[in-house]
Amino acid sequence: VSKKLLEERELEFYKWEGDSEELLRGVRQNLNALGEHWSRDEKNKCLREATKAFRFLGQIVRLIIL
Repeated sequence: VSKKLLEERELEFYKWEGDSEELLRGVRQNLNALGEHWSRDEKNKCLREATKAFRFLGQIVRLIIL
């Protein structure tokens, strides 16, 4: 995608300071804390919507690179 749209440049959005694994661990903890008080039904709805979001993102990326 970056070859097609950005001439292989890296956006600042994709740059971060620190260990990516440590940052990811912190994000997981924050997400778990956010959903801690959700009902099972709310969690299931969130998972279904996240699945759709990733599927559609994949479709968009495929359209860009073709």
